[in-house]
Amino acid sequence: MDTRRNQYSRWSLYLIPATVLLIALLVTYNASIYNAKRNKEQFESRFNALASQTTLLIQEKLDRYPLLLKTTRALVLNHLDDLADHWSSYFKEADLDLDGNGIIGLTFTRYIENDQRTQFIEQQRSLLNDPDFTLFPESKHNNAFILMHAVPTNIIQRVRGYDIGTEEKRRFAAERAKNMGSLALSEPISLLPTDQNSVDYLFLMPVESTNPYDIYSPLFHGWVTIGFSLSMLLEETLNEADPMLHVTAVDERVGHAAIYDSHPEEAVNAALQPFQLKHTLELSRQRIDLYYTPLSSFASSGIPGRYDSKTLFAGSTISILSALACFLLMGGRARALRQAAAMTRISRDSNNRYQALFESSPEAIILSVESRIILANSSAVSLLGANTIEDLIGQDVLDIATAGNRNSAEELMKSLSQGNDNKAPPLAVPLVRKDGTTFDAEISISRTTYDGAVAIQLMFRDISDIKQRRNAAKIAQKVLEHTTEAIMVTDNNARIILTNPAFTALTGYTEKQALNQKTSLLRSGHHDADFYEVLWNDLQHTGQWVGEIANRKRSGEVYIQKTNISAVYDKGGDISHFVCVMSDITEQKRTFDTIRFQALHDTLTKLPNRIHFEARAEKVLARARHTDGYFAILFIDLDDFKPINDSHGHLLGDKLLIALADKLSAALRPSDMVSRIGGDEFLVLADELTRPDEAHQLAERLMQMIGAPVVIDNIELRVSASIGISIYPTLGDNIDDLIHAADQAMYRAKNLGKNQIASADQDTLNLIDG
Repeated sequence: MDTRRNQYSRWSLYLIPATVLLIALLVTYNASIYNAKRNKEQFESRFNALASQTTLLIQEKLDRYPLLLKTTRALVLNHLDDLADHWSSYFKEADLDLDGNGIIGLTFTRYIENDQRTQFIEQQRSLLNDPDFTLFPESKHNNAFILMHAVPTNIIQRVRGYDIGTEEKRRFAAERAKNMGSLALSEPISLLPTDQNSVDYLFLMPVESTNPYDIYSPLFHGWVTIGFSLSMLLEETLNEADPMLHVTAVDERVGHAAIYDSHPEEAVNAALQPFQLKHTLELSRQRIDLYYTPLSSFASSGIPGRYDSKTLFAGSTISILSALACFLLMGGRARALRQAAAMTRISRDSNNRYQALFESSPEAIILSVESRIILANSSAVSLLGANTIEDLIGQDVLDIATAGNRNSAEELMKSLSQGNDNKAPPLAVPLVRKDGTTFDAEISISRTTYDGAVAIQLMFRDISDIKQRRNAAKIAQKVLEHTTEAIMVTDNNARIILTNPAFTALTGYTEKQALNQKTSLLRSGHHDADFYEVLWNDLQHTGQWVGEIANRKRSGEVYIQKTNISAVYDKGGDISHFVCVMSDITEQKRTFDTIRFQALHDTLTKLPNRIHFEARAEKVLARARHTDGYFAILFIDLDDFKPINDSHGHLLGDKLLIALADKLSAALRPSDMVSRIGGDEFLVLADELTRPDEAHQLAERLMQMIGAPVVIDNIELRVSASIGISIYPTLGDNIDDLIHAADQAMYRAKNLGKNQIASADQDTLNLIDG
C-alpha cells in the first residue's frame, strides 16, 4: 500500500510539474503566436498608411499641373502678340518651386504649318533681334512644333527653336492634345537637362482662340507644356517618408516592365510579396501604377515571423507579454501618426507656395468643399462683384448659378464629388454677380483635393465680349455671303485669306482656289510696276485706295474692276489686313466710252468734232503761252463739193468725205489734229511749230493730197480746197479769234479763185475787231 502511494507521489511529483510546464509552455506558445499576428497587423497598417500618404502627396503635386497649365494658357492668350515681354516677369513674380514638384521645365510651343516656316523664321529673327535663329533639328514632317518660351529661363537660349515634333513620342502626344482639344500625357521620354536614367514625361495643353473669320474653326496656336521627372518626384517624396519603402513604377502604355525602381540593386524577396501594395497615379486620363514593398533590410528586423521570439524566450508571464504587445502596438501606431502629420505639414507648405500662383492667375478660380466656397482669387472677387474675399468665403457656390441652371449645376458637382469623373467638359453658361446681374462665362469644373478633403475647383472667365463678337461675326458672315459686291480680305502681305460668293461669281475663282494665293492671281498685265507702287504707297500712308483696275478672270477674260481697298489696323497701330470691295464696270465703261466718243467726234468721218478740237486747242494755247511757242490753225473748205453730191448722190459724197478724212489724218503728225466741223469744212491744229512758215508748208502738202484723184465705186473724183491759216501769237490770243481769223483767210483764198492758200494778216484782225 505504502509502495503504491509512494509510486503515485513520485508520478505526481513529475506529472504536476510536467503539466504545469506543459500548460505554461502552451500558454507561452499561444501568446507568442497571438503577439506575432498582432505585430504583423501593426506592420501592415503602418506600411499601408505610408504607401497611401506617399501616393496622396505625389498625386497632389501632379494635380497642380493642370492648374499651372491653365494659368499659363491664359497668359499666352492674353499676350499672344507680345508674349516675350510678359513671360519672364510673370513667372518671376509667381516664384514657382519647380524642383520641389518634379518639374524640369514649363514651356510654350508654337504650331507652324510647313508653308509658314520661312516666314516664321524671318519674323522671329526680327522680333528676337537674333539673325542666327533657326529651327532644329531637320524634320521630315509637313508641320513643326517649335519651342519658343521656357521656365526656367536659363535654358531658353539652348532650346528656343527646337522642333519637339521630330521626336515621335512627343509628336504623338502633341497631336493627341490638339485633336482632342484637351490635356495629353506623353509616354516616358528623356528631357534635358535630367540625368540619363531619369524617367520623364511631357504634359501638354492645347492653346486655341476664337477665329474672327470662321467662329466654327478656332485658331490653333500651339501648346503649353510641363516637362516633369517622375523619378525626381518619387525620390524627393520618398526622402520625406520612412526609408522602409521600396517603390517601382509601371506605365502599361510601354509594357509591364518597371520604368522606375527606387532600389534597383534589390530584388523583391518572395517572402515580402504578400506585403506588396498597388496604388495608381492619374494624370489626364493616363494611369501610372506604383508598387510598394518593404525593403529587405527593414524586413529582417521589422517584419515579425510566425512566432514572437521575445515572448518565447523572455516572456514568463501573461502580464509581461501583454505589456510588451501593448507597447509594440501603441509605439508603432504613434510612429505612423507622427509620419502622417509630417506629410500633412509638407503638403500644407506646398499648398502655400502655390497660393501665390493661385492668386495671380488671370482666370477667376473658386475652390469649394461640400458646396461652400473656401478659397477665391482676386480675379473671382472682381468678376463676381464682391468687395473682398470675405464676401465669398462660406457662400454656397451654387449661388453664382442662375435659377435655370442651379439644378443641373448641383447634379454635376455631386457627380464630380462622388468620383464619377475627374472633370467636366468646359461650359458656356450665365453666372450671377453679387448685385444680381448676370454675365456670360466659360467655366471649367474639376475635382481635386484640399487638405486631404475632396474639393471642387471652378475656373471661369467673362466671355460676354467674345459672345458679342461671335454674334457680330455671324452677322458679318451672313452679310459677306449675301452681299452682291465681291469682297476679298488679305493679310498685310497681300495673301488672300477670305472671299465671298460674289467674288467667285466675278472672278471665276472659288474660295478654295483663291485662299493663300497672292492678289497677283488676278493681274492682267495691263498695268506697269509704277501703277502698283503708287497704289501700295497710298495704302501704307492713307489706309485707303479707290480706283479702277484692269484684272483677268480665271477664264482669261480681262474686265474693268472698280476697286475700294481699306486697311485694317491691329492694337499696335500696324496694318494687319486689307479689305477689298470690287465690282465689274466693264459694260458701264464701254457705254460711257461710246457716249463720250459720240459727244466728241463726227458721226460720219469719226474725226474729232469742233468741241473736241477747241478743248485740245485750249491746252496747246496754254502750253504755247508758257513756252513762247508757235502753233497754227488751218481752216479747209472743199471746192466744188456740191456738184459731186448733185451728180452722184449724197452717199457717194459721204464716202468721199470719209476717204479725205482718212488721208488728212494720215498726213499729220501725232501732235497735230484734224476735225470736221460740218459739211465739207475741216479744221487742222498744227502744234509745236518752230517757225511760222511751217504752217504754209503744211497747207501746201494738204492741198496737194486733197487735189489728188480719189476712186470710189469705180468713179474717179476730184476736188480742190481753199485753206486759210492763222498763227499764234501773231493773229490772236484766244482760240475763237484764231479760228475766226483762219475762217476769214479761207474766204479770201476762195475769192482769189479757189484752190488757194491765204494767211490771216493785220487786215484780217482789223476785220475781226470791226
